[in-house]
Amino acid sequence: MLGIIREKLKGILATVIVAILIVPFALWGVSNYFTGGGNEGFAEVNGEPISAEEYRRLYFIKRERLKQLLGNQVDFSAPTVEGSSIDELLKQEAIDEVIRSAVLRQLGYQSGYRVSAAEVQQTIGADANFQVDGVFDQQRYEEILRINNRTPQQFEAAIMRDLIVRQLEQGLIQTAFVTSPLVAQKVARDKQRRSYEYVELDPMRFRGELKPSEEQLKKFYQDNQHLFVSEAQAQVEYLELKASALPESQQLTREDLFFYYEENLAEYTRPERRKAAHILLTLESEADADTVASVMARAQALREQIEQGKSFAKVAQESSEDPGSAEQGGDLGWVIRGQFDPAVEAAVYQLNLNDVSEPVRSTFGVHLVQTTYIEPVQVKSFEEVKDEIAQLLRSQWQEEQFYELSETLASMAFEYPDSLEPAADMLGLQVQQIGWLTEAGLDSGLGANRNIVNQIFSEELLQSGLNSEPIELSPDHLIVLRVAEHQPSQPRDYQQVKAEVKEAWLTEQAKQKAQQQIDVILKGLSGGEGKEYFAEEFNLTLESVVGQTRHPSAAAESTRVSTVFSMSKPVEGEPVVTAVEDEQGKLIAIRLL
Repeated sequence: MLGIIREKLKGILATVIVAILIVPFALWGVSNYFTGGGNEGFAEVNGEPISAEEYRRLYFIKRERLKQLLGNQVDFSAPTVEGSSIDELLKQEAIDEVIRSAVLRQLGYQSGYRVSAAEVQQTIGADANFQVDGVFDQQRYEEILRINNRTPQQFEAAIMRDLIVRQLEQGLIQTAFVTSPLVAQKVARDKQRRSYEYVELDPMRFRGELKPSEEQLKKFYQDNQHLFVSEAQAQVEYLELKASALPESQQLTREDLFFYYEENLAEYTRPERRKAAHILLTLESEADADTVASVMARAQALREQIEQGKSFAKVAQESSEDPGSAEQGGDLGWVIRGQFDPAVEAAVYQLNLNDVSEPVRSTFGVHLVQTTYIEPVQVKSFEEVKDEIAQLLRSQWQEEQFYELSETLASMAFEYPDSLEPAADMLGLQVQQIGWLTEAGLDSGLGANRNIVNQIFSEELLQSGLNSEPIELSPDHLIVLRVAEHQPSQPRDYQQVKAEVKEAWLTEQAKQKAQQQIDVILKGLSGGEGKEYFAEEFNLTLESVVGQTRHPSAAAESTRVSTVFSMSKPVEGEPVVTAVEDEQGKLIAIRLL
């Protein structure tokens, strides 16, 4: 039975991993997703071949991101505003990004940026995708790489390339500069000041003098019926399938649990772990024989210093060329199998405690390695893990049942498209209902899920009354729904909305009167009228502001201040005036001084 479960979970695990692997530095190979296509170069950047695999990997990630953002209903053949399809646009973006990455990587190498083995190790060890209970887990690391068709060496090389690009980008950011003319322009702009006068008019002051007749209200209602319609409503039926709600009908004996424990003992075994320190002398992989011999001799000389009594940490601080560990006396922390260069790792695990290796050649250069701590193999006893195993097997059984039932649900919903009853009878589920809801949705439950509401009010489901495709709410929770009843949007009766009609009429008429009065006020400002005029004629206050900066003292002033600084400079004898509506709907007439 466990074998069957594992086979079924392979696809599931792969799906989950696709979701978690869209992280910085995650350069995964996904060639199995595409038909054909090897890893041959399909482009060159300054003579460096770019593999088809790298392009395919990035293209696949872009597709998955878009599906996560918009749901699984994305039509990749749909045209974009540029005329090309979504799929074509994603492919072009992938090509552009691969080329950009290659150019930056080359520039990073040319600029002298390098990454140490310790930095690669720290980056991988800190990635939550490779951790169990907050600690790096070698088995999980290798499993994820294996599923994505990558070796540790390939992945670590990709991490190194990305870190170099990151270093370059950070270096460019930190060394960015602004020219003196731009600085002067910015300073002068920030020092600008404006003086102006303004009159503020609230349209609501006119509401009290407005008395609409019945005829006026009815005409307004007829002319603006789109404002007074009922919202479309739908009543929905659905079937819900949750793995956690399935019965735990599997009976497990102690023998079952012990059999699983013995078959999977590696899961409950922590392999021997070691801490180490190293001294690195960098050496290019293409170095000639004389250069290699020279570096090896230097390494041997350093080893002799240690044998004569000088501490390994002191020699590392003085001579190591690994910028990530030299100051810490060459400390590498935990050296996990499969995470380091094979030659360095082999040396660490062959040494006795505190011994120093002979010079070791790696892809980074030449190392002297010291094993500083050895943690022996640790195996959890059956009694420690039996409850955990029982829970795991029950969960796996539920998951197996869930995925078999989900396939049946999808099939039945398709074969009987205008009813959920056949699927409910087959699976022993209950047809549930979401009460009447509008496109605004509900405050809780499924009606509060924006994706579900959007699907309910899609033309396909709303008009047809057919079953939806299974909608995944989480990896182990899905629903199938259909619109049982639909009430389209329609004009509401005048008597029902009379109060709303009156309110809308008053608001519109008040704004019209305010606009008429603001036009008169603008003429007064253009004519040079002062405070007394506006107080006597309109019962309004002419406010004065001197030395206004570009930064308003309150959010409510932002529209007025931005308008002031957009106005052209006044010419003597020709005042500049304008009007604007602010965030609260008030009209403001402005005279720039």
